[in-house]
Amino acid sequence: MEESSKGAARALSATVLAVGGLAATLAAAACCALPVVFATLGIAGGAWMLDIAVIAGPWQRVLSWGGAAALVAALFVARVRSAPGCAEGVCSKAAFRVLLLAIVMLGGGLAGLTLAAG
Repeated sequence: MEESSKGAARALSATVLAVGGLAATLAAAACCALPVVFATLGIAGGAWMLDIAVIAGPWQRVLSWGGAAALVAALFVARVRSAPGCAEGVCSKAAFRVLLLAIVMLGGGLAGLTLAAG
């Protein structure tokens, strides 16, 4: 495997883990934490979360911890800038690192809210 394709595979792995972790924590937070946050901010229209809450409610702890683990794994996979293929690849770009960090921070915040509320 070429060096650049290793960097692209690393970037894709980190992205999939981060987005999966965010989706898992969003599903877990839809049960309890997000409706409270929306109500506190005065945002109406949280009724659509009831559909997610019915499905995700029994799995809230598993989704929270699984999502947090996926987010940590995404940081671990993307952490090495000097990895083979990252010198000129997508994982060396500042925009990619900032977006990945934003996704991980949002997911981590949702996981923390869910675990604190539940």
